[in-house]
Amino acid sequence: MAKIHGDQALPRRSRLKELEHALSEEMIPQQQVIVSEQVRREFEEASQVTLNLLTVRRRNQVEQAFELNGLRGKNQTMIKQMSQRVRNERADFDESLRHLAACARCSTRHSQTMFTHLSRDSLRRHVERTRQMMMASQLSSQLKTAWMRCFHGRAAGLRGGRPAGGRDLADDVGHVPALLA
Repeated sequence: MAKIHGDQALPRRSRLKELEHALSEEMIPQQQVIVSEQVRREFEEASQVTLNLLTVRRRNQVEQAFELNGLRGKNQTMIKQMSQRVRNERADFDESLRHLAACARCSTRHSQTMFTHLSRDSLRRHVERTRQMMMASQLSSQLKTAWMRCFHGRAAGLRGGRPAGGRDLADDVGHVPALLA
């Protein structure tokens, strides 16, 4: 502004030089100190967390070694029973996993069936049939009948319609509670 207006006193009054000096000589070094202190604290915290984690792991390893040493010479029958229990639990887990996978496949199949049944093409065909019935109707009662068939037909399709595969949707969904039991 001073150069544009030719005012030489304006820079002195604005104290711009003093501001630049304060920023470069005082603020930036102070910010560097603050940032370096913050980084140092974060590294100390990370170091402490790591040390704690390693201490816990070491303690667990010592406890496991102690337990294993305590098992030396123990009754072989007890070890066999524990091994059998672990195998049984694993078999139960595997069976549950297969059951869950079967439920997921069934859910996917039902979703696909529902989306097929509720697809735009299916709805478009249904609306086209209704439109043709309405165009063919001569009386308002026939028009009303066409509309009622449209809505009742769509509702019936949702309750127990047969999609392209020919299976009843209610039959498909009916066995889901048995799978989840």
